[in-house]
Parts: sequence; structure tokens; C-alpha cells
Amino acid sequence: MREIGRVTCYLRSLRRAPGIRNRVTQSGVFPVFGNNPRKTYKIGLNGSYELDLWGKLRRANEAARAQLLAAPYAKEAVTWSLSSLVANNYLAIRSLDAQLRVNEENLKTAQESFDLAKRRVEGGVATVLDAHQAELVVTTLQAQIVDLKRLRALSEHQLGLLTNNLGLKVAPGDLMAIPTPPVVPTGLPSELMEARPDVRQAEQDMVSANANIAVARAAFYPSIALSATYGGESIALNNLLKSPARVWSLGFDINLPIFNGGRLNARLDQATAQQKQMVATYQNTLQTAFTEVSDALNNVQQYREQEVLAESKQKTTGNILRVAKNRYEAGYTSYLEVLDAQRNHNEATQAMVQSRQNTLTASVDLFKALGGGWKPESLADQKISKADEKVSKE
Repeated sequence: MREIGRVTCYLRSLRRAPGIRNRVTQSGVFPVFGNNPRKTYKIGLNGSYELDLWGKLRRANEAARAQLLAAPYAKEAVTWSLSSLVANNYLAIRSLDAQLRVNEENLKTAQESFDLAKRRVEGGVATVLDAHQAELVVTTLQAQIVDLKRLRALSEHQLGLLTNNLGLKVAPGDLMAIPTPPVVPTGLPSELMEARPDVRQAEQDMVSANANIAVARAAFYPSIALSATYGGESIALNNLLKSPARVWSLGFDINLPIFNGGRLNARLDQATAQQKQMVATYQNTLQTAFTEVSDALNNVQQYREQEVLAESKQKTTGNILRVAKNRYEAGYTSYLEVLDAQRNHNEATQAMVQSRQNTLTASVDLFKALGGGWKPESLADQKISKADEKVSKE
């Protein structure tokens, strides 16, 4: 960037310098005698064609085409990132729905336990401490439900902002009902990352920068342009299209860039510096893509394993909670054992919900990292093409 800035400043200073090719011409038609000028009428067509001897025009067209292709990729990259944000925000809402449902079920159970504790206190088979502990569980769950509803409303507003629908209302849903994406196949080909819009944009920027170097180099060589003019010129408007008034000319123009004050060298230096920058940007984009894919693959695998363990733990704590309640109702233990079992079960249930959200979010990140995911048939075609290429080389 520092080199590009230096060359750009140099070019601006050259533009302010006087050029030896600057020229001002003035012409007119006046009568030989008299002070008033005569009016002349002209009509004609002018055409010119520059011979592309050194490929300057072809490479300039190539650079412009690459820039034209890069523009929609930049837009696609924004849409691509926005889609992942929308998906992750939706999953966050579904996770909050699951947590709300779990807490509401726990609140119902806690309220029943509180009523039971009060009856046992009235019957003299439990202490007042048991009733207070059961009441504390009820109020704690009520506070958690209020906070979860607040978080859900904020996430809903965020989703409405992302989708340009500020009045969006998302009906409650089941996070566990969302299907888990298929298992990622091993040996994903690196060609899948070519679908990423940021990689495509960086590639086209690099192509354009390479072509601009060729344009800057071609400017050192002479250029030849052919020109032609056909029309009419007359002092009378009604004679403008008649044969005697017709004029035509053919010619050519040769431009020899001998004295340029260093402009061409500066432009070449600028194009070279920009090309180096685009190459570095492309390499950095590829490295970022590989890192994101690697991280996403690792997260998907780890979160899947955590989800399996979380489901097993949630079932175990549920069994322990049922046993603790039965023991308390039979009078074999205090309510403290029930509270401990209830707390462990709540934490295990929340962890299971969070594990499912993490798994789905990691899958969204993987789809984003791969530029839209993958298709099994496309992977098979790529493997076959690679095998054929290997056989042909042998």
C-alpha cells in the first residue's frame, strides 16, 4: 500500500507538469474583404480505429471484464454473510424456545413439589425449611423464564432487522425437530472453496491487476490509429448535401511515446504494486478460507460428540430426579436431595439444548466456509475426474 501511494503521488505531480504535446488550435472562415464573418455549415461522420499491435486494447478489455465480474461477487459475499447471520439468529430463537419449554415444565413440577411440601408441613411430616426451599425453586424458575422471554424478544427483533421486517413475529418452535445436517464426508476437495464469493472476487481482482500491467507495458510502444472523415461543408445550407460540397479525408496517426516525463514508468510501477497487493490479498483470502473450513469441520465433529454425551447425561439426571422425588415422598430423605437432583437435571437439559444449537450453528458455519455446502454427486464427479487425470498422466 505504501508503494502504491508513492507512485500515485508521483503521477499526480506529473499531471501538473507542462506537457510538450499540449496544443491549442483555432480556425475560422472570413471573407477577404469586409468585417463580418461568414457562416459556414458542416455535416459529417468521423471514425477512427486504433490498431492493437501490442495487445494493449485486448488486455485493457480483459482488465475491465475482470472488474465487471468482481462486482457481483462482492454483492454475493454480502448476501452470503447475511444468510449465515439470519440462520444463526433463527437457531438462537429456537434454542431460547427450547429453554423456555424446559423451564416451564420444570416450573410446573416445582409448583407441584411446593404444594406437596406445604401439605407435608401441615401434616407434620416435613419442616418449614422444606417448604421455603421448594418455594425458592419456584421463584428462581419464574425469574429465569422472564429473562428468557426478554432474550427471545431481542433475538426476534434482530432477525426482523436482518430480514428487513421490523414487525416480524416468529412462532414458537422445537429446536430438536430441526434435522441434523448429514455427516460431512472425509476428504473434501479444495476445489469446493472456489465457490466462495470472496475467493472469486479476489481472483478476478488479481486477473484485472495482471492485465493492467500488460496495458502499462504496451504504452511504451508506438500506437497507430486510422481515421476517416466524410461529410459536407458549404456557406449555404441548401447546398450542404450536394456533390460540390462533399468533403472526405483519410489518414493515420502515429503516437511515439518518446518524451513522457516519467509518466509511463510511474504508471507501470503503480500497476506492478497493485498487482502485488492483489496477489497478497488473494493468498490471504485462500488462507482464511482454508482456516475457516478447518475450524468449521472440527467444530461440527466436536459438537456432535458433545451432543451425544449431553443427551446421555440428561437421561441419567432425569432418572436420578425421579428416584429422589420418590424417596422424598416416601419419607426416606429430605427435600435437599430433591433440590440437588433437580438442579443437576436442569443443568443437563440446558447443556443438551446448547449442544444441539452448537451443532446446528457449526453446520451453518461450515456451509458458509464452503461457499454454500456440497453435494454428494459433485464430490463423486470430482473424485472421478481426478482419478482419470491421474491415469492419463501415468
